[in-house]
Amino acid sequence: LDMDLTTYNYDVKWFLPSIKALDVVVGSQGKKQTNTNNGEEILIPDADVNQFGFFSLLKYPLKRFNFLAGVRYDVNTITTFETEAEHEEEHEEEHEEERIDPIDVNYAAINGSFGATYQLAPEWLIRTNLATGFRAPNLAELTSNGSHHGALRYELGNPNLTTENNVELDLGLELNSKHISWAFSGFYNRIHNFIYLNPKDSMVDGLQLFEYTQTDANLYGLETTIDIHPHRMHWLHFETQFAMLVDKKSDGSFLPRIPSNNLLNTFKVELKDAKHLKNPFVSLGLNTVFEQNKIAENETSTPAYALINATIGGDLMVGKQALKFTVGVTNLLDQQYVNHLSRLKQNGIYNMGRNIVFGLKIPFQYKKS
Repeated sequence: LDMDLTTYNYDVKWFLPSIKALDVVVGSQGKKQTNTNNGEEILIPDADVNQFGFFSLLKYPLKRFNFLAGVRYDVNTITTFETEAEHEEEHEEEHEEERIDPIDVNYAAINGSFGATYQLAPEWLIRTNLATGFRAPNLAELTSNGSHHGALRYELGNPNLTTENNVELDLGLELNSKHISWAFSGFYNRIHNFIYLNPKDSMVDGLQLFEYTQTDANLYGLETTIDIHPHRMHWLHFETQFAMLVDKKSDGSFLPRIPSNNLLNTFKVELKDAKHLKNPFVSLGLNTVFEQNKIAENETSTPAYALINATIGGDLMVGKQALKFTVGVTNLLDQQYVNHLSRLKQNGIYNMGRNIVFGLKIPFQYKKS
């Protein structure tokens, strides 16, 4: 594979003068891409991609409330050119020439959102948001036809894919006090024509076949974080994060490649300063990833695992200059594991073992006399 991908992006925002308490922002975002193949094999064809969007955001505070509303219009166009790819079917000796037919498609949509936050008390905040969304199928999803060597799979696109459209409701609650911080957020997302990469039970060129397809789906989940820093033990921090996601197709079955539930516990101890060492600390983290057995057809489950991570660091004083250093170790016990989202899982290749990272930050300053 050898592709040249040229990308131009722009992002323009105009912050209008406030009208009493009303803040208004208008803007535009866009992208132009050109893909050109130069290699012996082809995964996606030569193509021109253009994206354009125009949006407006309005923010209005009212006593304990803050309101935020937005509207956006998007246009996406994809034009591909006739491209030929070669692949060899399993158990066949001769190569069969596969033709990727050119396409010329465009997608457009208008979406909006409305959200509000309410200050329940000085330490409590509640927020909610209701929004519609839109995503056009991308070049790979529409036109892939070849071996994806980085993922060790054969990917086949679908030129008949239509746009994803969704409605999502979010709800959040936050507590911020002197000794404890807590945040909770949950969401429910109803997606029409959700696009995903579906594993098949057939092989092409010795690789498992994956096809892009779409279905109606419901995704819902939650995230919560708690950070405890007791007043009498200000040198101690304890933080817990938990995230979970549930997915269901319209027929009740599960989607592929959905992340496992995750629990992360972190202890951080701030030590006393020494002669040439300021703000020293030690942190220890335990990342527990739960078993993922809610899987799609032709997908395998993934067992649970736990990883221990550790970091030490501080400011090393050289004269009046502070050099910030850290020494971190991920997967401290060299646990053998595989993440459910690993692209190499089906080939029996595990994730990274013990990894040691040294970090040094040297700040520079220039002061005029």
